[in-house]
Amino acid sequence: VNEPISKKYLSAVISFEDSTEKLSSCLQALVNWVPKIIVVLPDGEDIAKQIIDEFRVSVCVNRASTTQTRWEQGLSQINSHWVLFMRSNEIITGKLRKEITDKVKSQENHFIRYPLSPTIVFLKKQLKYPLDWHDSQPSYLTYLSQEKITPDPLKEKHEKLDGQLIRYGESTLLECTKTIIKKSEERAHRLAQNVKSTKIYFLLIRGVF
Repeated sequence: VNEPISKKYLSAVISFEDSTEKLSSCLQALVNWVPKIIVVLPDGEDIAKQIIDEFRVSVCVNRASTTQTRWEQGLSQINSHWVLFMRSNEIITGKLRKEITDKVKSQENHFIRYPLSPTIVFLKKQLKYPLDWHDSQPSYLTYLSQEKITPDPLKEKHEKLDGQLIRYGESTLLECTKTIIKKSEERAHRLAQNVKSTKIYFLLIRGVF
């Protein structure tokens, strides 16, 4: 019996977002229909590794400090045309799952991205409007060429899918405080990297002239 196209070509890259309980729920909603799953997490997350082992999915340990860089690291270790990029605190519901599996069965010959608009649960309440960091990348389904060439944003098609992606945010004020501290550290790290790159650039220019 031939496998469905979704079984052969769909992979998921999950960025670990601190909560092991939410990671378990995320994987539970994926393992029965996504054949290849890889979770990217920092070193030292032993409990998260145990959960990943229980679900028999792949793990990638990386120092990446942002969701986007974790997705990029995970992408480098899979080989699929269709890739689902998610956070570990998100759950795909039934209608969205059907939309994704239907799309994966289609044949594409160009880059295409399907952003997944989240319904956010914050402090244990569902919000009427999205609440996210201004520079936060949405989770998405994408079609990539076999060569994994980075698509030109001006040529990349964007379409929305029906269905609900539920993102579970912080449940307590203490969790909110930890998240703010973490985001501040990420921004400080990126700023330091930019300053370092700028210094190297000016040193090169000075050496030439």
